[in-house]
Amino acid sequence: MKIDIDLDKILGEADQLKQEIAELKFILKQKLADIEKKELQLQAFLSQADIERHECGVYEFGYKDISRRAFDQKLFKEKHPTLFKDFKIEKTSKKFEIKINK
Repeated sequence: MKIDIDLDKILGEADQLKQEIAELKFILKQKLADIEKKELQLQAFLSQADIERHECGVYEFGYKDISRRAFDQKLFKEKHPTLFKDFKIEKTSKKFEIKINK
């Protein structure tokens, strides 16, 4: 059984999809920047009002304390350099890619 593959068509479609993704990423980046500007305006409001949190209709905004646990590699390396070296690994994998050489 023979399968016909139109490489030009597949690569052209892949190129089009990559261009669409690039455009969407650009739009997303702009929207994220717009949100950041709004957040800065809200932070300025909180600062001027000298408050931590504020409710406005259905919205509530402000600062909250967040904590998380993390492994401190730098500290571990300083205290246990041999162990750090023994457990350091390098991983290699394959990733399929399509590059356009223009």
